[in-house]
Amino acid sequence: MPIDPDWQFNHFTDEIGPAVGINADVKDMAAWLILLFGNGTFAEKQVVRH
Repeated sequence: MPIDPDWQFNHFTDEIGPAVGINADVKDMAAWLILLFGNGTFAEKQVVRH
């Protein structure tokens, strides 16, 4: 069902973002990549098992 373009809450999605939006800086993203490429290991500790 289409949403009325004049609906008062239409602008909220631009301000808040989607539920799976990323709020991280370069340092956070680098740590995430190290975790992914390290098969769930970060700082020599197994953080995630797969």
